[in-house]
Amino acid sequence: MNGKLGIRAKLSYGLGDFGYSIMGQTVTMFLIFFFTDAFGIPPVAAGTVMLVSKIWDAVSDPMMGSIVDRTRTRWGSKRPWILWGAVPFGLTFFLLFLGPELSAPARVAYAGVVFILYCTAQTVVNIPYSALTVSMTEDADERSSVTAWRMSLALVGTLIAGAAAPVVVQAMGGGIPGYRRYALIAGAVGAVMYIITFLGVEEKNFGSREKVEFLANLKSVFVNKPFLILAGSTLATMTALNILAATVPYYFKYNLRSPGLTAAGLGVLLGSAILFMPLLLALSRRMGKARAYMLALAETIAVIVLLRYLGERSPLLALGLFALAGYGVGSMYLYPWSIVADTIEYSQWRTGIRPEGALYGYFTFVFKVGTALSSFIIGIVLAAFRYVPNVEQSASGLEGIRLLLSFIPAALFLAGIALL
Repeated sequence: MNGKLGIRAKLSYGLGDFGYSIMGQTVTMFLIFFFTDAFGIPPVAAGTVMLVSKIWDAVSDPMMGSIVDRTRTRWGSKRPWILWGAVPFGLTFFLLFLGPELSAPARVAYAGVVFILYCTAQTVVNIPYSALTVSMTEDADERSSVTAWRMSLALVGTLIAGAAAPVVVQAMGGGIPGYRRYALIAGAVGAVMYIITFLGVEEKNFGSREKVEFLANLKSVFVNKPFLILAGSTLATMTALNILAATVPYYFKYNLRSPGLTAAGLGVLLGSAILFMPLLLALSRRMGKARAYMLALAETIAVIVLLRYLGERSPLLALGLFALAGYGVGSMYLYPWSIVADTIEYSQWRTGIRPEGALYGYFTFVFKVGTALSSFIIGIVLAAFRYVPNVEQSASGLEGIRLLLSFIPAALFLAGIALL
């Protein structure tokens, strides 16, 4: 039974990314905002902390992929790591938002150390989780269906992170205490969701069980041209998406003077992405994944460029544009993860090696670099345009925020299309 999968398997698998998204997308959308406006870290320092951690990820992600490919247990090669990594991942997420009382230099050091621990825990659990798709079924359409379930539930988790987090943080005291309590709940939920994935998904073996040496695995990745093209495009598009999402709290607070609508803005953006998912899946079957993806990215560029020209009295129009941008956001959740599974089949044909863990390790690293680059770019742009936290912004500061929401991610989305 290597083909069709039941609802239980798809739901159990998707719940893992639901849990991840509650944590991971809180980091993407709110961590730099938390660092600058609550924890008191300067924007450039906050962005640099997140970028420097990727040096370690450059080593740990491929290494973890190779470890997964060489793991042999009665539970398979991927499921045990999901189980073992679930609780540490939730715990390190909580520590990111703990916000202890420290001196200014110590706050930067704390943020750096804890963020590296968080990224390591994420590596341990999320690389085998992502690679599990290709060990569930060999059927390409079923893999697309599994990915659609995964990404739909990921978008629900992202929606909760984006729309509920600001409300919950304020309801639980606001500031550092509010973030701390929210992180405790979200971290616990995320860990439980991964455990459900471990219990509800059967891992199958479709390739050779021969252990492949690390260097052979590495070589098989770098001769996989379709994977390298996808990775380059995804780095550009995910950096753009993360810049867009992480700028939303700044945009509603300072440009639109409506901080209470931050949750609504993220809710509309992500909720519409969920609603567009069936259309995106149908288009991929009709016109191919790559063409459908490029079409969605082009639509997103057109929409976000319009955000540059909205005035401070246009929150409802901004919400309408966010709803339209959800089409492209949904595509960035669905298509890259669906396409990367296909590149594994190419690798097996090209080299005779099926480097599931290694490919997903590098692909996960691309997403992490996108998150870090986005935070670094936000920090640099905010500093260059003289942003000052928690005060009325100058015209220059407001312009910097507008650029981060429009032209800068639009240019990166265009680069993503060009690379496909």
